[in-house]
Amino acid sequence: MAKLVKLSLEGQINSGYQVELVEIKEEGQYGRTLAEGISGGLPPADRVYQDYEEWQHQYECLDPTVRAPQKRGKGKLPREISVEACQVAARRLKESFNQWLDYPEFQKIENILRTILSPWEDIRFLVKTKDYDLWQLPWSVWNFFDDYRNAEVAFSPAEFKGVEKPVVARRRKKVRILAVGGESTGIDYQPDQQTLKRLVKVGAAPEFLNQPTPRQVRDRLWEKQWDILFFAGHGDSAEEPQTGMVYLNSADILSPEDLENTLKHAIEKGLKIAIFNSCNGLGLARQLVTEYQIPLVIAMREEVPNRVAQDFLEHFLFQYAQRGEILSVAVRKARERILDDWKERLPSIDWLPVICQNPAVRPPSWQDLQRPISPPQVAVTSLASTTVVMLVRAMGLLQLWEISYFNQMMLQRPPEEPDPRILVVAVTNRDLEKEEDREYMSDKTTEKLLRKLAAYQPQVIGLDIIRDSPRPMGETQAHQKLLQYLQENEDIISVCVARPQEKPETQGYGPPPGVPVKRVGFGDFPISKNGDETIRRQLIAQSLENVDPDDPCQSKFSLSFLLAYRYLEAKGFEIKRTANQEMQFFHRKQEYPSVTMKRWKPGNGGYQKMLADGYQILLNYRSSGEYGWNVARMVTVQEVINGQIKPEEIKGKIILIGYTAKSSNNIDYHSTIYPEKMPGVLIHAHAVSQILSRVIDGRPFLWAFPWWGDALWVFAWAGVGGVLVWGMRRTALMLVASAGAIVPISGLCFLILWQTAGWMPFIPAAVAILLTTAGCAIVYIIYPLLRRQ
Repeated sequence: MAKLVKLSLEGQINSGYQVELVEIKEEGQYGRTLAEGISGGLPPADRVYQDYEEWQHQYECLDPTVRAPQKRGKGKLPREISVEACQVAARRLKESFNQWLDYPEFQKIENILRTILSPWEDIRFLVKTKDYDLWQLPWSVWNFFDDYRNAEVAFSPAEFKGVEKPVVARRRKKVRILAVGGESTGIDYQPDQQTLKRLVKVGAAPEFLNQPTPRQVRDRLWEKQWDILFFAGHGDSAEEPQTGMVYLNSADILSPEDLENTLKHAIEKGLKIAIFNSCNGLGLARQLVTEYQIPLVIAMREEVPNRVAQDFLEHFLFQYAQRGEILSVAVRKARERILDDWKERLPSIDWLPVICQNPAVRPPSWQDLQRPISPPQVAVTSLASTTVVMLVRAMGLLQLWEISYFNQMMLQRPPEEPDPRILVVAVTNRDLEKEEDREYMSDKTTEKLLRKLAAYQPQVIGLDIIRDSPRPMGETQAHQKLLQYLQENEDIISVCVARPQEKPETQGYGPPPGVPVKRVGFGDFPISKNGDETIRRQLIAQSLENVDPDDPCQSKFSLSFLLAYRYLEAKGFEIKRTANQEMQFFHRKQEYPSVTMKRWKPGNGGYQKMLADGYQILLNYRSSGEYGWNVARMVTVQEVINGQIKPEEIKGKIILIGYTAKSSNNIDYHSTIYPEKMPGVLIHAHAVSQILSRVIDGRPFLWAFPWWGDALWVFAWAGVGGVLVWGMRRTALMLVASAGAIVPISGLCFLILWQTAGWMPFIPAAVAILLTTAGCAIVYIIYPLLRRQ
């Protein structure tokens, strides 16, 4: 991981410096701090600065073709003498600089640096000082940088405060570069502009402004948002060495003061880097960073030969834009290249390029400056992800995941009170212990129970017990008495069980013989095609055309529907068919709004593959305890027979009678959304309760969007994934953020389910957001690699 070193020096060249290793930390806003607040010192640097001035004098005599206006009185030494003298001066400066840093109070800081930092790491070394003399010294000659090949020094003013953060980059499809070509007497900056034009292949959009007036420069900076400001031409330091200027043309000189408000505007709109490929730019760079808050400036310390300036720009942009190096490393490698190419003629030429920056910002990488994906491409990626997800979903490949998550959401709903309109009479193990055949409740007990209940005037009784043959076997007299009672009593609905289409080998069970079919309801529950036997749907009615004529159960309507209908009919409700052939409850006196039971079809919600025969709706289980048993008040058979139940607990209510006992012959236990299997009689209670609660109380049926509504929902969240990619700078953060976005999706899906009973496609939306983000992230990863080819 790249590292940042901040070194603060307070003092003056002739009096020495108080030194503080402000911090060593991992690059990034959340990087760990590895060391901080270590104090040291350095002695006066008079000798070093004298050696610098001597080198500077020798260097200025080497090449007259520089990007600075020619100054009268400057001569040129013979080449062989000048180069040798400059080499000697450079060696002397390097020796004196390292001797100066070999001070004991500073050595402890260097030792900490060498202990914590690794030679192969990218290191951004920031020197913070108010003393401009230190900016002029070539810190790259420090022996430390010989050992740490990916470390580069930058300078910043000491008065800046703030937490390390990235430059706020308004990333665009293209990196916008305003390239200003200034006065060109004696030099040629056309190669610079050709180098910039080649950046088009790696996502740059350079615009050129040659020999403009100051007004034209200001206008162009105001008109557009720029990422990089580049200048090539003649530049110079002002009389005050800490300021500078550039020559736009033969008549106009431009200084920062001429662009004060323009620069503020450009920075607010995203200007992040300024490159001045001209002479004597250190004072200008200091002024732009310190006084005008440009985040980062690259400039030349001294007069720079024309060809060297061209070569440095080419090498720097190759490393930075094409190879993807961080900016500081790209500058260092470009410096090393020009040294290799020019050291025979221009020794120590690599000392010229310098970075000046605001210490509270992290220089952007080339990738930070641009987006390889445009907004339309993000939209297309989101659409493609949505299409893939919806196709996979239509094939049923997401169904198990969707249903499993739906189960979990249903179980997380807040608890509801038991339905007061229903009473469940449970046949328990204790009740069966009083029977001769301890596997079944006898016909005699059944009749006795029914008569006892009828005496208390319930609204309707649902007998969820098969009585198509005597119980116990052979007790025909008791069986006939029970059948007669069932046939004569209009308020009892009996049950039958059809032979399942998905399991034709399974036996069906008929109703009690002689009971009119209008008072018989089937007790079947729909299951999925894939063998998932969890009960999540309620079968309201079945088409008798699809029922085998030999099936013993020929009832059209389910037990739960008939019970709910008989209760609602007594309350003044009737049923009619809508234009879509769906059942609609309406109140004769219009005291309640009409309620339509919308048929649940394949493709609704998470169900893509389901047996769609008959009239089905999704079963909105009442949130009734950990195992779902608290849907209604439950009493036992013996409690009713022994008169332990108050009449008002029965009068006017729906009574459901069924087994809750677990015995070897009782197969009426079923998988539901709850963690343990549930007796069929309680599932019927949930089914009855959901119809009553919807029609009377307004508690909604479960619903879902049609397929196109789900597709829009998924596309919207896929777009969120695209927006996250658009807003993030790093691939890892994109993936983390997209994963984090799944949490609010989950929360929103649960909120909609809880408040409106809507089943939102969470799994497809989550897959789509990850797929979109991953697709865009892959482009971000591959794009820089392709640029390097």
